[in-house]
Amino acid sequence: MRTLRLIRHAKSSWKDPSLSDLERPLKNKGVKRASQLAQRLHSLPDTVFFSSPAKRALDTAKIIHRTCTPQSPLNIYSPLYTFCEHELLLAIQSFDERAHDCTDICVVAHNPALTLLTNHLCATNFENISTAGYVVIQSTSDCWGQLSATNCQYQDHLFIR
Repeated sequence: MRTLRLIRHAKSSWKDPSLSDLERPLKNKGVKRASQLAQRLHSLPDTVFFSSPAKRALDTAKIIHRTCTPQSPLNIYSPLYTFCEHELLLAIQSFDERAHDCTDICVVAHNPALTLLTNHLCATNFENISTAGYVVIQSTSDCWGQLSATNCQYQDHLFIR
């Protein structure tokens, strides 16, 4: 059994239009909601964290990682900076090379890829995974490379509002 935890980055700031998309930080509201999500999740001791390199995603991941699994590393993985469902799936399927025998992974990334991937893998009908939204998917696959709609099932979600 494998557990895939998906988190959409918290609310980002558009205050400084000179910043690139990769550089956009979290709004104060985003920091607050990421902290609330971390408190609700509390502890994820066996989870390996992977984050998109985008500042808003990485800052979200740091807040949650610090509370939920500070003993393990926080991994930055460039292919998670995508808005495409197919590219996100390919990035997650490559985790066998990065997470070795880990069966519990948390990915902090972006929409619409997260919502579309969740709906594809689990036949759910989420209209939108909200910022600081959290979804848990269980898979019976033997490795991350085999992750597909045939072996995944929706487990739970938590949307901080």
